[in-house]
Amino acid sequence: MRSARLFLAALCLGILWAGAAAGVGTPQEEAQRLNQQAVELYQAGQYQKALPLAQRALEINEKTVGPEHPLTAASLNNLAGLYQAMGAFDKALPLYQRALQIKEKALGPEHPDTANSLNNLAALYWAMGAYDKALPLYQRALEIREKALGPEHPDTSVSLNNLATLYQAMGAYDKALPLFKRALAIREKALGPEHPATANSLNNLAGLYDDQGAYDQALPLYQRALQIVEKALGPEHPRTATSLNNLAFQYKALGAYDKALPLYQRALKIREKVLGPEHPDTAVSLNNLAALYEAKGAYDQALPLYQQALKIRERPWGRNTRTPAPASPIWPGSMRLWALMKRPCPSTSGRWESLKSPWARSTPRPPRGSTTWPGCIKPWAPMKRRCLCTSGPFRSGRRRWARNTPRPPSASAAWPCCMRIWGPLTRPCPCNSGR
Repeated sequence: MRSARLFLAALCLGILWAGAAAGVGTPQEEAQRLNQQAVELYQAGQYQKALPLAQRALEINEKTVGPEHPLTAASLNNLAGLYQAMGAFDKALPLYQRALQIKEKALGPEHPDTANSLNNLAALYWAMGAYDKALPLYQRALEIREKALGPEHPDTSVSLNNLATLYQAMGAYDKALPLFKRALAIREKALGPEHPATANSLNNLAGLYDDQGAYDQALPLYQRALQIVEKALGPEHPRTATSLNNLAFQYKALGAYDKALPLYQRALKIREKVLGPEHPDTAVSLNNLAALYEAKGAYDQALPLYQQALKIRERPWGRNTRTPAPASPIWPGSMRLWALMKRPCPSTSGRWESLKSPWARSTPRPPRGSTTWPGCIKPWAPMKRRCLCTSGPFRSGRRRWARNTPRPPSASAAWPCCMRIWGPLTRPCPCNSGR
């Protein structure tokens, strides 16, 4: 598994909406109070505590105002946002879909609240890797917001940011860059240079520069984003962990392992404390730290971290987090782990061959043309190994070892974005967990 760089798109969208004000002493007031508490807990990253409050608010609204009321849609959206943040995509999807149907019927297809639901549903599809379903929803949400709210409104910047992130994941960098820049300009002007949303835009623009190989432009943006988030949200917020992860990823890419190590370690501590030891984002941090140790040759330190990350991802809800589809057979991260352990990975068949390491020969590979391992190229590249599930070498002048790294066929379904990203940069493919 790649050393994942996380991008804030799905979890920084204003997913939770408390709903309209209600009369004092009414059930609606109680639902409003529960919603507000759920929002605060969500923003603090305390999803488990927020969940029963959002569930109770939904029950009250369904009973008092009816199943087709906009307040019910708001509660559905809140609950869906929590499930998404927890990695339970299968529970979030029907709630987002129902909320959208209610808003389109009650408020109209071009209402700003309808755009909110379109955005949130698109964000979930994006997290699931269903880009073809996410794209028209993001585009429609942007059109509504530009028309209803104006081209300089902060909510318009949200749609610009999200559409750009999707284009980036699809490898359409030329479409993503102007959208990211426009979103950042809007947020700096409307919200201020120290706002967390501005940090979000800085992170995402830095990530795009990173994928384009413009490391000198990416690094100061990551550093600025971390400073903003630490000041605005606190040193132990989940988004602080994300910024730590992103900056560490950049240092690792530059070969500055000593600078990356304490950042990865701190991000892991935050996620274990705030999100829990079995959260999918904790697995990402475990994997990232393991990958850094592996890059340094500290295999004894890397192996138990890979093992722990794999156990988390083997759980039904963990396996679907940040992977292409809810029922995906992908095992992000297991390639390296199974190779180090000299064991076969149950999601693949066949054998790998190594140009250097004997133990790699007993590690299985996916069948030729398989979509099971979109990230299989990454572990073998640094050690000049050849993946038998692909054909042809990369031709890159950036890293010598990349010349011995195989690429997928140009029409391979396993690599929807690699021809743009892997070809010129020999970087990890974003479709393999971590965005």
